[in-house]
Amino acid sequence: MTTSDERPPSAEKSRKAAGEVNPLDRIVGFQLRRAQLKTFNELIRLFDKLDLKPPQFAVLKVLETHPGINQTRAAKMLAIKRTNFVTLVDGLEQRGLAERRVSAKDRRGRPLFLTEAGTKLMAKAGSIQAKHERDLMHRLGGAEELETFLRLLHRLIAGTNADE
Repeated sequence: MTTSDERPPSAEKSRKAAGEVNPLDRIVGFQLRRAQLKTFNELIRLFDKLDLKPPQFAVLKVLETHPGINQTRAAKMLAIKRTNFVTLVDGLEQRGLAERRVSAKDRRGRPLFLTEAGTKLMAKAGSIQAKHERDLMHRLGGAEELETFLRLLHRLIAGTNADE
């Protein structure tokens, strides 16, 4: 007897053709999670040659877009706990991709910036991520469908408890 993990990709089509119903196909949360796993696994594979993980890319993207951002604001943008964010930044600093600087306005503050190496890495990673986004847009059926999908995702996110 084989498990669903051992079945070849054609087995899924065969089950559907035979009329087999997966009760999870109509559960939004389950489908969102499957889509998230699939897209993150694709990014993991694409970023592997850069020794970069999607969460690291996300931090670097925020720093690239908002040079000098403080840790609290950046963690909120990424929707992660500040302690987890600090750990990510520590790792990026150790790799020489990001740096904390002393603030001229507030000596206690440590605004965040990309280093030159971080900027160079983001040029490569940004190209990879942009191609991945184009591929996702194509799978969704085009730019209009992508915008609709993003609007619906933002609506779902806005309807959730921000503290979760």
